[in-house]
Amino acid sequence: MQTHPCSHGRTLGAMWQQGQHISSNGGWAKGTGYGGPGSYYGMQHQHQVDHEGQESRKAAGQRQQVVDEHLQQGITAICNCLEQATGQNTGKLIPECPPIWVTAVLYGGPFAASLRLLLQNDSVMDIGSKGRIYGELLRLLNVLGSSMDLVALLYEPADFEAQPKEASAGSTLPESLAPCVLDALQGLSQQCIVFKKSAEQLACGSAEDIGALSLVLQIIDASQELQQTVAHVKKLTSSGAAAAADAADKDQGLTSTDQGSTATPAGGTRGAADRKKNKGKQAAAAAAAGDLQVLQIRYVEALRSKSFSEHDLMDPQARFYFRDKAIASQSAGGEVMRKWLRRVSGEHASLSGSLPLAWTSSIFLAADSSRLDLLRALIIGPADSPYANGCFLFDIFLPANYPNAPPSVHFLTTGGGRIRFNPNLYECGKVCLSLLGTWSGPSWDPTHSTLLQVLISIQSMILVDDPYFNEPGYESSRGSAHGKSANDAYNRQQQHNTLRYAILPALKHPDPCFVDVIKQHFQLKKGVVQQQMQEWLAKADKTTKQPVKEAVTAIIAELERLSVDTV
Repeated sequence: MQTHPCSHGRTLGAMWQQGQHISSNGGWAKGTGYGGPGSYYGMQHQHQVDHEGQESRKAAGQRQQVVDEHLQQGITAICNCLEQATGQNTGKLIPECPPIWVTAVLYGGPFAASLRLLLQNDSVMDIGSKGRIYGELLRLLNVLGSSMDLVALLYEPADFEAQPKEASAGSTLPESLAPCVLDALQGLSQQCIVFKKSAEQLACGSAEDIGALSLVLQIIDASQELQQTVAHVKKLTSSGAAAAADAADKDQGLTSTDQGSTATPAGGTRGAADRKKNKGKQAAAAAAAGDLQVLQIRYVEALRSKSFSEHDLMDPQARFYFRDKAIASQSAGGEVMRKWLRRVSGEHASLSGSLPLAWTSSIFLAADSSRLDLLRALIIGPADSPYANGCFLFDIFLPANYPNAPPSVHFLTTGGGRIRFNPNLYECGKVCLSLLGTWSGPSWDPTHSTLLQVLISIQSMILVDDPYFNEPGYESSRGSAHGKSANDAYNRQQQHNTLRYAILPALKHPDPCFVDVIKQHFQLKKGVVQQQMQEWLAKADKTTKQPVKEAVTAIIAELERLSVDTV
């Protein structure tokens, strides 16, 4: 006897409780690793893997297996219920089973959050190792996309009724809100496209590699098909809404004509003018209050597609620091090459979806168009630091024995080898960081350390608000009058260096790999940069006053020229 769709309710109820249990025990809590803000693997494992012993690591893996199995069972139960409810592929739910519980489960709560975490996983190799659960997830998305009653679940924002409260009460960063399912899938698809391009050579590798590549292709296809489906549905919906609006306008016009015959023309005109004036004031106030947030949204939207790109870094005009080393290097063959390619391909895919992108600071990456071992990074100096809005460039080389050895990183923004921007960034281009083996502290771990971790460490641990105290021995003076005075003087010097060597040259001669990024960065943050320069000029002392003033004048001219060129 066929099971009625609603008989799955008990299974789904159990899954809901299981999801709450997982959430309350911290299983889905945000981790402290560098796996990325939406990393399924990072959120589940990073803390245990880095800080617990072998037995704890094994236990964590077993717990994760249980979580994965429960989640897969929940997805399968929903798919089975929906497929039965939609009948003979009619695309319509039968009246006896309205999709109220479906929207409740898939819009909000721990189960919905778990599904989104799966889609926001930034480790393609981890995805490949969870083929069964991702196969069921793609099945669920296809079921939703095949029904006119359910397709909106793909593009409606997550917890859409709660989001405005979160946005107004918390950070002004719009990207902190949960993405809709379709956007999350598209982001995952972009990572898969990067992985596919660099990993097709793995097709002759192990069954695990072939399985990962096969799943990647399924994700790409599913994303493209669902994007087309949603676009078609939105077009139909907007056409219907427009027709309804036209009909309503006609009805309103007839009503207004009837009422207007008994109204006083002068009074009606005055009332309309007053209402228009009040609306204008309200609009101006709202615009003034929301301008910054709107600009933040525009900034992220404009630069999102440019966070990871490809360029010919071996071109002599690119002046890639490790070019000679790259020419001399020879890749190993066989199993060694396969392992290297597998690891680096996975990291490329992860980087394409995990690089920090925010109004306050961002990281952009250019990979060589034909070699996986060559990259160039652009880090936008963090707000409220002496490096704010500066463009800092780094060349990166992944050696043949990577990840057993850390990447080689060279700092390029040195004013022609004259400026030491930081105790950790030398004028010769040396980058002092424990992960690179050039600074004291936690060293490179071949199993868990990544290039993303290196980049975020530079952004958050080197380009800091008070870099003076990064110098060994100087930390002890923090909080003292001498320490404050020395730190302020150091910051003033670095503010001048940022203006003269990290902002002005970027405006005049942007790096070929990041021309569009740099232009849009300064176009959208022009007002912020101008205000920042005036604040730094006011803080300048006798030593830096004139040089800062000259740099500010030159930068203002370049900003104006940039605005004119883009009109």
